Amino acid sequence: MGRTETSKKRKAFSMNNAPIVKLKKGVESSPHDPNKFLRDRDKIRHALTEAMEEGDVEAFREILSAHVKAVGVQNIVDRTHLTKSTIYSAIKEDANPTIETIFQILKTGA
Repeated sequence: MGRTETSKKRKAFSMNNAPIVKLKKGVESSPHDPNKFLRDRDKIRHALTEAMEEGDVEAFREILSAHVKAVGVQNIVDRTHLTKSTIYSAIKEDANPTIETIFQILKTGA
Protein backbone atom coordinates (compact mmCIF):
# COMPACT_ATOMS: atom_id res chain seq x y z
CA MET A 1 0.00 0.00 0.00
CA GLY A 2 1.30 3.44 -0.86
CA ARG A 3 2.04 6.19 1.56
CA THR A 4 -0.85 8.54 2.24
CA GLU A 5 -0.24 12.21 2.00
CA THR A 6 -1.19 14.51 4.82
CA SER A 7 -2.31 18.02 4.23
CA LYS A 8 0.06 20.81 5.07
CA LYS A 9 -0.46 22.83 8.20
CA ARG A 10 -2.66 25.84 7.62
CA LYS A 11 -1.22 29.28 8.07
CA ALA A 12 -2.55 31.32 10.98
CA PHE A 13 -5.19 33.85 9.99
CA SER A 14 -5.19 37.43 11.15
CA MET A 15 -7.55 40.25 10.26
CA ASN A 16 -4.43 42.41 9.94
CA ASN A 17 -3.35 40.25 7.00
CA ALA A 18 -6.76 40.20 5.30
CA PRO A 19 -6.71 41.54 1.76
CA ILE A 20 -8.18 44.97 1.11
CA VAL A 21 -10.99 44.73 -1.41
CA LYS A 22 -12.14 47.75 -3.38
CA LEU A 23 -15.85 48.14 -3.99
CA LYS A 24 -17.27 48.43 -7.47
CA LYS A 25 -18.21 51.88 -8.66
CA GLY A 26 -21.57 53.00 -7.29
CA VAL A 27 -21.60 50.52 -4.40
CA GLU A 28 -21.89 52.18 -1.02
CA SER A 29 -20.97 50.78 2.35
CA SER A 30 -21.54 51.83 5.90
CA PRO A 31 -19.31 51.31 8.91
CA HIS A 32 -20.10 48.31 11.08
CA ASP A 33 -19.52 48.24 14.82
CA PRO A 34 -20.17 44.72 16.18
CA ASN A 35 -19.87 46.02 19.75
CA LYS A 36 -22.89 48.26 19.17
CA PHE A 37 -24.97 45.18 18.37
CA LEU A 38 -23.49 43.22 21.29
CA ARG A 39 -24.35 46.00 23.77
CA ASP A 40 -27.99 46.14 22.66
CA ARG A 41 -30.02 44.28 25.32
CA ASP A 42 -33.02 43.67 23.07
CA LYS A 43 -30.94 42.13 20.30
CA ILE A 44 -29.00 40.00 22.80
CA ARG A 45 -32.23 38.84 24.46
CA HIS A 46 -33.59 37.88 21.06
CA ALA A 47 -30.41 35.97 20.17
CA LEU A 48 -30.35 34.20 23.55
CA THR A 49 -34.03 33.27 23.18
CA GLU A 50 -33.38 31.77 19.75
CA ALA A 51 -30.45 29.77 21.13
CA MET A 52 -32.68 28.45 23.94
CA GLU A 53 -35.50 27.57 21.56
CA GLU A 54 -33.06 25.64 19.40
CA GLY A 55 -31.48 23.98 22.44
CA ASP A 56 -28.07 25.35 21.45
CA VAL A 57 -26.24 25.69 24.76
CA GLU A 58 -22.92 26.47 23.10
CA ALA A 59 -24.42 29.37 21.13
CA PHE A 60 -26.10 30.66 24.29
CA ARG A 61 -22.75 30.71 26.12
CA GLU A 62 -20.98 32.40 23.21
CA ILE A 63 -23.64 35.11 22.90
CA LEU A 64 -23.62 35.80 26.64
CA SER A 65 -19.82 35.90 26.69
CA ALA A 66 -19.64 38.29 23.73
CA HIS A 67 -22.23 40.54 25.39
CA VAL A 68 -20.27 40.63 28.65
CA LYS A 69 -17.06 41.51 26.82
CA ALA A 70 -18.79 44.26 24.83
CA VAL A 71 -20.50 45.80 27.86
CA GLY A 72 -17.43 45.36 30.05
CA VAL A 73 -17.05 43.31 33.20
CA GLN A 74 -16.39 46.37 35.36
CA ASN A 75 -19.55 48.02 34.04
CA ILE A 76 -21.55 44.95 35.05
CA VAL A 77 -19.90 44.89 38.48
CA ASP A 78 -20.71 48.58 38.98
CA ARG A 79 -24.39 48.16 38.03
CA THR A 80 -25.17 44.84 39.75
CA HIS A 81 -24.48 42.93 42.93
CA LEU A 82 -22.32 40.45 40.98
CA THR A 83 -18.61 40.00 41.62
CA LYS A 84 -15.99 39.74 38.89
CA SER A 85 -15.43 36.09 39.69
CA THR A 86 -19.16 35.37 39.32
CA ILE A 87 -19.22 37.08 35.94
CA TYR A 88 -16.11 35.30 34.68
CA SER A 89 -17.50 31.99 35.94
CA ALA A 90 -20.75 32.64 34.06
CA ILE A 91 -19.00 33.07 30.72
CA LYS A 92 -16.48 30.23 30.93
CA GLU A 93 -16.60 27.70 28.12
CA ASP A 94 -18.19 25.03 30.33
CA ALA A 95 -20.25 27.47 32.41
CA ASN A 96 -23.72 26.79 33.69
CA PRO A 97 -24.78 30.17 35.12
CA THR A 98 -27.93 30.55 37.16
CA ILE A 99 -30.88 32.32 35.63
CA GLU A 100 -30.47 35.07 38.25
CA THR A 101 -26.90 35.71 37.08
CA ILE A 102 -28.02 35.89 33.46
CA PHE A 103 -30.79 38.36 34.37
CA GLN A 104 -28.34 40.56 36.27
CA ILE A 105 -25.89 40.56 33.34
CA LEU A 106 -28.64 41.48 30.89
CA LYS A 107 -29.72 44.47 33.02
CA THR A 108 -26.51 46.27 32.09
CA GLY A 109 -26.87 46.51 28.30
CA ALA A 110 -26.99 49.75 26.39
